Amino acid sequence: MKILIIKLRGIGDVLLSTPAIKSVKNKYPDSFISVLTEKPGTEVLKENPYIDEIITLDKNLNLYEKIKFLKSIKDKKFDIAIDLFGNPRSAILTLISGAKKRIGHNIRVRRFCYNIKVKGSEKIEYAVCPNIDIIKTLGIDTVNIDLVLKLNQYEKDFASKFFSQYTNEKKDLFIGVNPASSWATKVWKKENYISLIQSIVQKYNAKIFILWGPGEEKLAKDILNSTKGISIIIPPTNIRQLMGIIQKLDLLITNDSSPKHIAVALDVPTVTIYGATDPKAWNPPDDSRHHIVWKGLSCQPCNKVKCNTLECLEEITVTDVLEAVDKAFKKG
Repeated sequence: MKILIIKLRGIGDVLLSTPAIKSVKNKYPDSFISVLTEKPGTEVLKENPYIDEIITLDKNLNLYEKIKFLKSIKDKKFDIAIDLFGNPRSAILTLISGAKKRIGHNIRVRRFCYNIKVKGSEKIEYAVCPNIDIIKTLGIDTVNIDLVLKLNQYEKDFASKFFSQYTNEKKDLFIGVNPASSWATKVWKKENYISLIQSIVQKYNAKIFILWGPGEEKLAKDILNSTKGISIIIPPTNIRQLMGIIQKLDLLITNDSSPKHIAVALDVPTVTIYGATDPKAWNPPDDSRHHIVWKGLSCQPCNKVKCNTLECLEEITVTDVLEAVDKAFKKG
């Protein structure tokens, strides 16, 4: 049996689909599982033992290349196609696959691309859950919601070599700080992170590592320059190397962003600061390892990428976040 699972977009979105992918493979252990995703998501799925093939969709293809790509999907003759993303593009890809069973959410016009339709939940729930709702149509009742992320030896060695220069007999705590995010409405103030780092070092004598990715170096260096001698900036990394670094941390303090989901997948405790988004959707439920800082104002969650006031973030104090760190280390 050949099964196509479609999950487009970014690292966090794709990572949150891995419990469903694992469950499908466990249901059909002899099947050939192909996952169709976009470039950022491809990096999350590498080394995943429940996937036989990763198909990468390039949004920059010209017309001829698009037709050729779509034909290659149809030629694979999938028996089942599962759309875990549910936008018009992924719905059309599901239809073009030609699979006998085409499964997706019963939403607007795109529902006509599926012959097995799933009614989505109206309540806000952990983002893993809508993926699970879809695969339940295959008779999968029990699903472990733990995210699946595997590192290879090179990535582990890269991180070990980096951290070896900061390891001592005291076994200091290694705390990561991820101050950036793709939305301005998710980003806590730089000045707050600077004060937080100073407070944590004073209280825990921890080593603080500032994380950054493409387009985030200036922010990271600004924080570094204001916390000289008590913080360390990580070197330039690709996303897989960053995963290796995150796995070595004792705690990650972060805005709502992909490093948070990477940490969850790698069993690294987190403290996450929420602004425009809802922690019910993006934080594992009933998990004492993952702490949230969220004011729950009347305007939250708005899920907007722009805001004139950013009141939801402005009201979060350094003390609020430090209290969450204390809970993570069970120290009040």
